Amino acid sequence: LSFNYHMYGVDVGSLAVEIAKHNGGKEEVWKHGNDHGDRWFNQSIDVNSSVPFRVRFVATRGGAFKGDIAIDEVRFGVCSNFVGPCLFEDGMCGWTSDGTGPAWQPEMGVDHTRGNEYGNYMVTYLTGNETTESAALTSPVVPADQHHCQLLFSYTVPKEITLEVYANFSTGRTRIGVLYNTAQEYTGLNIGNTSDPFTIQFVAVREGDLPASGRLYAKIDDVDFRECLPLPEYSIDYCKTFTADQLKVLFVKEAPVLRGQDWQWKFQDFFYPGKVYTELGEDERGPGWLDIKWDHGLTGHYRMGHSGKCDLELLRTVDSCVELANLDGVLGSCSPNAECMSSPSNPAEYNCTCKPDYMGDGYSCVPSAADGEQAPVLPKARCDFDDDWCGWGPEPMRPGAWLRHTGPTPSGGTG
Repeated sequence: LSFNYHMYGVDVGSLAVEIAKHNGGKEEVWKHGNDHGDRWFNQSIDVNSSVPFRVRFVATRGGAFKGDIAIDEVRFGVCSNFVGPCLFEDGMCGWTSDGTGPAWQPEMGVDHTRGNEYGNYMVTYLTGNETTESAALTSPVVPADQHHCQLLFSYTVPKEITLEVYANFSTGRTRIGVLYNTAQEYTGLNIGNTSDPFTIQFVAVREGDLPASGRLYAKIDDVDFRECLPLPEYSIDYCKTFTADQLKVLFVKEAPVLRGQDWQWKFQDFFYPGKVYTELGEDERGPGWLDIKWDHGLTGHYRMGHSGKCDLELLRTVDSCVELANLDGVLGSCSPNAECMSSPSNPAEYNCTCKPDYMGDGYSCVPSAADGEQAPVLPKARCDFDDDWCGWGPEPMRPGAWLRHTGPTPSGGTG
């Protein structure tokens, strides 16, 4: 079970997850309390049950009314030894400090999670007499599966320290990033092929003499993994295939997008999809720019035609399939769980036809149906609550305790 949650306000009580089994048993498998700040967090829980069960999200109010709790993006996936996320609020989550150098240790203070002095993070102090010092923080063994392709974390390092990040496989060690001189920045690194188990290792390295203060430290917080998202196939060179007017037709406001073949903006998208925020137009740098609001909540400015470069491509939906097919006869594409196929009754008409049970991911996709037949709807193993409750609901004795609300969320940033 994975989900996103939001706990904001001085009077927030707690949010718990309970597994209620059909034989009458009930077990609390996760619980967090107190104000977590105005941001979303992701949580994954292994639910092991040999009998049918229901999941209960139990929100408890604090001492007064100044606090709200929300959940989103609830999904069930294949059972695995899922590692992450770790906020370091309740311990080290199985991460260990290498005993050969200065230790990494939990510390209370202003952190990335809560943003106040009651937060917790991992820190190492490189203040020895040696000219070169290093401190290593190593994750538990991460299983070989599709859920751990990108590494996300917050870090703080001064200019005198380098933070090296490694993925350690049985076949060898791969350095996936080197970071410098940053105060509490949240970033992402691509791990690459995760077909074999591995560990992640943060290594803080100091070279040279200590500063006059004699105090140097590095911090790590809010470590998480993201699953392997379907990468764009770059099957269409948008800038060469379409005119400026056609790009305006395709990239309308709210159109879903991914990074494209001319992308040069590092991890601004954190490998998330996004939506067009402002229509394609002209700014002080010239024509061919638009704004994208990424699903993680940030907004950026990107080229779609400027200087012949296209930073984005459409996330293949039913609409984009039809539109692409109708523009100069270019065949459109769909999201990975569907195929863009011509209609049997009208070969000139293209529609996205869902593949059955695509990896159990339950995309909100309605298969095409023969003329006169009702299209079946795939069962949802994922619910983003953007369209409906997906069968979730408040308990009969507490109507209205949970409400479906509109606002910025991880699933779309808009709904």
